[in-house]
Amino acid sequence: MYSIEIINRFFNKVDKQLDCWIWTASTRSGYGAFKVFGKTQSAHRISWEVHNNRSVPEGKLVCHKCNNKLCVNPEHLYIGTYSDNSKDAVQAGVRNSYKYACGEKAGTAKLTQANILKIVKLHEQGLSHKEIAKKFKVGTCTIGNILRGESWKHINRKVFKHFTKKKTKNPKLSTEDVLIIRQLAKEGISFTQLADKFNVNYSTIRDIVYFKTWKYVA
Repeated sequence: MYSIEIINRFFNKVDKQLDCWIWTASTRSGYGAFKVFGKTQSAHRISWEVHNNRSVPEGKLVCHKCNNKLCVNPEHLYIGTYSDNSKDAVQAGVRNSYKYACGEKAGTAKLTQANILKIVKLHEQGLSHKEIAKKFKVGTCTIGNILRGESWKHINRKVFKHFTKKKTKNPKLSTEDVLIIRQLAKEGISFTQLADKFNVNYSTIRDIVYFKTWKYVA
């Protein structure tokens, strides 16, 4: 799978003096990093593949029995799932629980919980997704996901008034209503305002405007 030259280059960067074979070269996210075939790979992954002479199965991870990120001793490595890897981290005290970081605690988060509450408030005031997105320097799809409750799910849904307002169970809209809704949406009236005006859910307005429902009315 790997040439003798690559294998020799790899193990020249390994210190085998201890029970754990320690990677002594560059690292990435705390793990050993080794460039091969023009791509940087995790050193422990390469070690497993060299030892087993086959590729890591698709969708699987190479996990550490020793919980030492710099260890490349193949005897300390095993094939597992993302769940296995998380459990190992918990047991080693690296993580406090099996739950992934959410909201502003996530490393990739660009917004804070205070931002989310402000976004909801601006939306209730009638600002469009595009206007809100511009204020917070994010994409309109990000704003849409927040307002539909598809992201930041840990925030109490009670703050999302456009979801919690009671609507009639079987709202009756006419063809004329649908045409008016689409025209008002073109004029910049927000989905929230239209939902209140016609006593229907936010999602009902969205589906009408985007022709997901009432497709025959144009």
